Amino acid sequence: MDNVYTKIVAVFFLFLNAVCTFSDDRFKNIKVLLEEEQYEEAISQLERLPKEDTAPNPRVLNAVGWAYLKLNNYVKAEKYLKASFEQAKILGNKEAAVISSNNLGILSYLKNDLDQAEDYFDIGKERKSETALIYLDLIENKKKQIEFQDALLTGIKSRRDQDFKAAIASYNNALVIQPNDVATLEFKGYALLRNDQYELAIEALERAKSLDPTRKLVHLNLVKAYCLMQSDHGVKQSIKESLLGEKQFVDWYTVDLEFRRMCHHSKYLSELVNRHELNG
Repeated sequence: MDNVYTKIVAVFFLFLNAVCTFSDDRFKNIKVLLEEEQYEEAISQLERLPKEDTAPNPRVLNAVGWAYLKLNNYVKAEKYLKASFEQAKILGNKEAAVISSNNLGILSYLKNDLDQAEDYFDIGKERKSETALIYLDLIENKKKQIEFQDALLTGIKSRRDQDFKAAIASYNNALVIQPNDVATLEFKGYALLRNDQYELAIEALERAKSLDPTRKLVHLNLVKAYCLMQSDHGVKQSIKESLLGEKQFVDWYTVDLEFRRMCHHSKYLSELVNRHELNG
């Protein structure tokens, strides 16, 4: 997240330098206002400038659009930025067209219209715009994150519907995008457990444990898996390595019907529960 924030801040300053390098002294004060984030005053001064020209200045229109964007007024931001882009094309001002298309891309990105944002940034990409290249990378990452979340949520729904085979397939899709996501590995491990794929369940859960040993249910499901593998050694080792303490597993055994069903034949767990009951 810090890396993404750094990139966006860098993009802002690239933009500021690009839109505000006017030779006209009239813009010097406006540049200061934009730098100081006094967007309403900047808009007030910027909106008066196009009226003084025989043709609207695409950079002025762009700066007005950017100020509205910073005020979260996306409707007016889009109006001015599109006007800037069209005017730049009419004048054959490729540099101004790239700046406007980039800002339209930023606007689309903020609205989560990622396909439209890509189209705008592709214009800047052709001219090797650093802003466009940074945002195209952000868009790719954001699309992957959306794809990951969709796969994960689909898996969770399938698990709730007791369709563990479908859940496993969805979790696998999510893990292709984020192979080290601990929650997904935990959920996959449980789905494999319920789908009678005990060795694969242990593999997924052990990986989740190595990435984040604080997730309690990972340890519980590992014990369940070893119970179903009829490995008392695995049960004992998992409880010991969890560092949760024996009482935590005794308490789970008392309230968790699934735990008791899967582990009722475990000699180690039975002795553990009996010992704690005797000790009060």
